[in-house]
Amino acid sequence: MFIRQLQDEIRMAYGTKAEVDPRNPKPFPDTSNKVYGWLVARPDFRLEKYGPDVEPLPELPDIYKIK
Repeated sequence: MFIRQLQDEIRMAYGTKAEVDPRNPKPFPDTSNKVYGWLVARPDFRLEKYGPDVEPLPELPDIYKIK
């Protein structure tokens, strides 16, 4: 309750509106354990929207390479 009130006060102070999430997690799986990972299998709930890395990592200097 306290956090909700704090968020409302911050929104009023900055004049911003509350964000509404358009995604809908329903329908839920009918299994007893709710099938682990069913939600992230949907494209709109994936965490990696841009891929594993935005740009490739640079090569390590020779001192770190195993010979």
